[in-house]
Amino acid sequence: MSKLKRNVIWLVKDAENKETPELIPYMTPGFIPFSLMYESVDLMEKIEDPNSGMSQKQQVDEIIDLVIRIFNHQFNRDDILQRLHSPDAINTLKEQVQFVAQGYQSDETKKYLESLN
Repeated sequence: MSKLKRNVIWLVKDAENKETPELIPYMTPGFIPFSLMYESVDLMEKIEDPNSGMSQKQQVDEIIDLVIRIFNHQFNRDDILQRLHSPDAINTLKEQVQFVAQGYQSDETKKYLESLN
């Protein structure tokens, strides 16, 4: 078996320290069930469909719930809402779903994972 592909999400350690926040990396588990790939593909299709009837908030809620499950509950909904940097939050969450749906990793993630070896 080849090396298992993983992904990373960065959350602020202490949301109260807004001037010099320390970021903590959370890695996906070594194994992500194929069933989560199915759910990720379905969710991405719903989000991209302008006729889905989902509000933007509903889309974000579903993405958050799926990301929590992708990361095997290493953090919770409140952690994401309070500790994920807002300007990049939606893209960061979508990248996590894309990782499972398509194997996509950002260059930053690739560099970080390489630094661990």
